[in-house]
Amino acid sequence: MPASIAPWRTRSTLKLIARPSNRKVDAEFDLCDHKAAELIYDTVMLLAQSENRIIKAIGQLPKDARVLLAIEPDEAPMRSAMYSYSWRILELTAVIALITAELVFLSLRWLMILPMQTITASLVSFRRNPENYTSDIQDAGRSGEIGIAMNELALVKARLRTPGPSAPARPRWGRPLTRSTITCPTCWPRRP
Repeated sequence: MPASIAPWRTRSTLKLIARPSNRKVDAEFDLCDHKAAELIYDTVMLLAQSENRIIKAIGQLPKDARVLLAIEPDEAPMRSAMYSYSWRILELTAVIALITAELVFLSLRWLMILPMQTITASLVSFRRNPENYTSDIQDAGRSGEIGIAMNELALVKARLRTPGPSAPARPRWGRPLTRSTITCPTCWPRRP
């Protein structure tokens, strides 16, 4: 509890909670004309203090802006309360950060990693046994890059399984056999 609470300037009546004291004030803070940067600076400077100063804070009542109060608390108990409050805020922030990280991990796994693992497993299964239709990916109706990759993979599989009548026979290792793909002059008979 502050050692002194007194009305500073008022247009209404206010009972005194405690009489003003004649103690020497080491620092004075006017909270009426405050800016966020100044308040942050003052708070950091208060937390950095090691001695028990007497401070004076002047501010308006929250319920009646016409009344200004001046309080003169000891700084050490307030600094101790601010340290404990800061630790509680730090703990709460750490819990919120861990929960957020877990949610981001689960959403990325569900939205990106699992579909990519499905595509990879389908590709590997198709390479091992192209005639096995159980590895085909069902259309999930996804839009975006992963949905396009799934649809294109299904189209490629369908085209490779059913070659058209005009498609040349493909060797196992790649391009179809034509005159331009054979480089050995004795391998392709020349016509006179």
